[in-house]
Amino acid sequence: MNPEMAKLKEIIDGSDNIVFFGGAGVSTESNIPDFRSENGIYNAVNQYG
Repeated sequence: MNPEMAKLKEIIDGSDNIVFFGGAGVSTESNIPDFRSENGIYNAVNQYG
């Protein structure tokens, strides 16, 4: 583990609360479908109910 990741792990392990601010780019980079694209969640709900 590189030193930056080790420090981040140390901070997270010592925290009671963590706040993450993310946007659409974060989720799609993590292979989580976006909401409005052709293959997004909105169209899936409309197609399959």
